[in-house]
Amino acid sequence: MIELLARLPVVATDADLVLRAVATAGRHQLSVWDALIVEAGAEAGCTQLWTEELVTGSTLRGVRIGDPFDDRPSRD
Repeated sequence: MIELLARLPVVATDADLVLRAVATAGRHQLSVWDALIVEAGAEAGCTQLWTEELVTGSTLRGVRIGDPFDDRPSRD
């Protein structure tokens, strides 16, 4: 499993990513840490982010938020 994960692209945390995250945090009332994850996902071209920390079903920066432990049927 680790070898498979190691093949995935990595988004570096640089000054530009942090500045975008700070703006996203302010716009959406998120912590900077959560906004960094959203921004990294957007930069990587992710369409979905699984987390328990954000509002399930919302879309931030083109990334749809989902809860991996939510067993309700999808509204898509």
